[in-house]
Amino acid sequence: MPSKRMKKIDPKLNRYIKELNRKSDKELIIRMIKLGADIKIVSKDDQLLKIKYKGKEKYMILNRFYFNTISSIKFTKNKELTKIILDNNNFKTPRGIIASSIADAKRKIKNKAIKFPLVIKPLDGIKAKGVFMSIESFAQLQRSIVELRSKFIERKDSFIVEEIMPGNNFRISVLNGKMIACAQRMPARIIGDGEMTVRALIEKHNKRADKTVGIFKIRTDEEVHEKLRLEKLNINSVPEKNRLVIFRDIASMSTGGTAIDKTGEVSPFFKKIAERAANVFDLSRAGVDLITEGISSNDPKTKYAIIELNSDPGMMFHGKPVIIGRGVDVVKKTFLAYMNN
Repeated sequence: MPSKRMKKIDPKLNRYIKELNRKSDKELIIRMIKLGADIKIVSKDDQLLKIKYKGKEKYMILNRFYFNTISSIKFTKNKELTKIILDNNNFKTPRGIIASSIADAKRKIKNKAIKFPLVIKPLDGIKAKGVFMSIESFAQLQRSIVELRSKFIERKDSFIVEEIMPGNNFRISVLNGKMIACAQRMPARIIGDGEMTVRALIEKHNKRADKTVGIFKIRTDEEVHEKLRLEKLNINSVPEKNRLVIFRDIASMSTGGTAIDKTGEVSPFFKKIAERAANVFDLSRAGVDLITEGISSNDPKTKYAIIELNSDPGMMFHGKPVIIGRGVDVVKKTFLAYMNN
């Protein structure tokens, strides 16, 4: 936050920025100021801002760029509706079922011959909350559903059970009908240096996360300890130099994952898939999450599965200093599109 620039803005806005809870919200407003925006607080309680830029005015609420309609947001928030609409438009999605109980899940899995390993998740979860990966048996499925119900959803709520498709996890960002960025998302991990313990390497990552918007901490929970046990390591072990130690099954930035820029490698085939998926849901701004072995394949027979559409996708991880590789300034592209929309 350059002090020279911050001295020129309204003191009320400066206080507003400092009082925001989310680092990403603070960074977004600061980035808009750096891009030349004049920002005024209309209602602090409602987080309503007026933005002026090159003679144009826009309102912003809850520190978000709102491009999409309420109906398109509702469709993509519900994973069951998302899957139905994708299937109806001939997109590939993972095989799975919607269940309301453990017994219901077991019955439907057997009837539809759904194959392990499986993933279960809430119908409307975000940021990997309530997602249980790599379920290999009915006993593990039952334990996961019990935990899902006790921590993340109401007992009456249904949930999704899906087959896990092998491949890599990609997020393609679409803006006004065109792909603007693509990142491969990797699960939380550290790379040994032959000197530091696992604990120290995690702390090193977490210190970077404290300073960098878009990087999230790795939390040493039971899943992390279990992964270490499988690698015959523990939190105090010293991994040899260049040894990769993976802590999660899920490739999510919110659980400490990393991102690699793949924007320049996306084939016309996958570019079209992402843009068409956003268009089907009438999303002017979208994050299309899919699994495939390689995003550069242009073969129409390439195996892939769209696992989710996001109507308010993260922007920071596509750019520096978060991304590995060249990166794309999605914040700038989105801001300019918002002001000129």
